[in-house]
Amino acid sequence: MKGSVGTQSSLPDLLEIHAVLVEGGRGSHLTPGALRRTQNWIGPAGGTLSEAAFVPPPPAEVPAALAGLERFLHADDEMPLLLRIGLAHAQFERTEASGSGSSRATRMRDRPTARSCRLGRREVEA
Repeated sequence: MKGSVGTQSSLPDLLEIHAVLVEGGRGSHLTPGALRRTQNWIGPAGGTLSEAAFVPPPPAEVPAALAGLERFLHADDEMPLLLRIGLAHAQFERTEASGSGSSRATRMRDRPTARSCRLGRREVEA
């Protein structure tokens, strides 16, 4: 099956999912449901930005990165849907749109999106 993921995924929906998933849990003090406003990075505990193993885009670039991601998700072309969903997931993770919990929100979005595209359970659960 090829084409876009239709209207099953949008940034406001993803931010709403994020707010619900993070509420009262890890990251709940980091503005759930909102885009991050500070630079973050992945590195050694107590480390600095210069010691980081990975640095996502600066906060000012996150809205444009997510707008591009939405255009990609809804593009009507010949890319296989499962590949589109996988690439979108990886790009969202790389953007680190929120302070914490982006992974939970992305996984929550991926399965219904894949199912709405009529991908079989075997492909979705793999």
